[in-house]
Amino acid sequence: MVLFGSKVQGRFSLDTVLVVARSSTYVPIHGVDGGDAIDALVIDPLAASEKDSGSTFRLYEGATAAEPVDGMFSFVPCTPYDGQRRGFARPQLDLGDLLNHNLTQNVRCTLATAGEAIEVWQRVVHQVLDAGLVLGTSFAIPKGGMS
Repeated sequence: MVLFGSKVQGRFSLDTVLVVARSSTYVPIHGVDGGDAIDALVIDPLAASEKDSGSTFRLYEGATAAEPVDGMFSFVPCTPYDGQRRGFARPQLDLGDLLNHNLTQNVRCTLATAGEAIEVWQRVVHQVLDAGLVLGTSFAIPKGGMS
């Protein structure tokens, strides 16, 4: 599980939860079987790069609500749509020593057992829901494509 976030008002604010279902290596010039969105956002720009086109990268595929891993799935915190346009919600998390609120543009890796990861995922879910948000798991590509 990877928690992506931002530092907002001195605290870690959640952007995305990625629960890794599987991963594979790929070379951009060879492409992947991932669909138009992955091609447009990731593969095509790397394949067009003189520096990166022949390099080997790792592609992480997220667990979905339909195909969870140990009950966990990837999501983004969302505000329920009420007809108003607004930016996306980023709830501040409190996970004790698991989060370092002083990190900016950095990574923190914590090894955990499957049971510990499930417990942390459940804590994150509860905090997102307690903030009045929902778990976004599927989004349509806007009309007009990815440009």
